[in-house]
Amino acid sequence: MGDFKGYADMVESALPSLIEIKGATFCGSSSGNGNPLTMQNIPFYEECQNFVRSLNDELNSRGLEYGIAAEHAHSCCILIASKRYYINDQWYTHIDYKKFFLLLESGEKFTHMDYLAPTPEWAYWGSSEGGFNPEDVKYNRKEEKEKKRLAREQSKQLEA
Repeated sequence: MGDFKGYADMVESALPSLIEIKGATFCGSSSGNGNPLTMQNIPFYEECQNFVRSLNDELNSRGLEYGIAAEHAHSCCILIASKRYYINDQWYTHIDYKKFFLLLESGEKFTHMDYLAPTPEWAYWGSSEGGFNPEDVKYNRKEEKEKKRLAREQSKQLEA
């Protein structure tokens, strides 16, 4: 997480359009490869944010035009994009699939720039939603488990 200059070297070499910085989402320990993955090996989202800010600043200090476009905090995922995807003060990091297939079926030549779709505001870096689509249902297992436990306790008290 500290070697953002090394990552900037790789970006400068390859000049990718999109760079997805992804921390791991911890799903339990794994010792299958002899090197167990634990919470001590996984960066917190705040650490990923700091790394992305440092990497983005380094890229721009080198004259490379990138910006922090989107995030999905729940997945510990942040997107740095080439500024060619920042059009008229708006990020275009999504795919218009309907347009893509129409272009494909047309037989005409096209590029990825022809089927871009705007990035939803809820996915923007720094949005209050943190990249979570407000139309989706978000479950908090800990809260649900606690509600069930309280319900059982109340049921037992009523029986007594």
